[in-house]
Amino acid sequence: MTAVVILAIIFVVLGTILTTKNADSLLSGYNTMSDEKRRNIEIEQLIPFLNRSFKTIGLIILITGTFAYFIKNEKLYISALALFPIIGAIIILLYSKKYNKNIPTRFEKVMSIMVLIILMTIAFFIVFQVFIQEDYGNLHF
Repeated sequence: MTAVVILAIIFVVLGTILTTKNADSLLSGYNTMSDEKRRNIEIEQLIPFLNRSFKTIGLIILITGTFAYFIKNEKLYISALALFPIIGAIIILLYSKKYNKNIPTRFEKVMSIMVLIILMTIAFFIVFQVFIQEDYGNLHF
């Protein structure tokens, strides 16, 4: 239960402290962009989107993890800890592109696709290990 609460708090805090004033130090990649590329990022719209997304992921983890803990459902508990953050990251990666007006280079396109493939592979692996494979180990709360 502690892991769910800590993970949820991390997401909610991230969604709370991220502002347009500290985005240049907290957003990975944004701090290394040239001024010209930064001007092509709609940061005033991106930050509220990220805030809502992080808070929503945190609340989903907390609610689902707490529910799974009390009904003693280990599969749902593992999903709250491992799968929901990955699904949230995939959604953020896909939807946040609309706030970036920069034309991506070929390398950036390839890297974006690779990150999505890696995240989806990890999610698939988690689903397979937790929901499909019969003997995934005995977890204790």
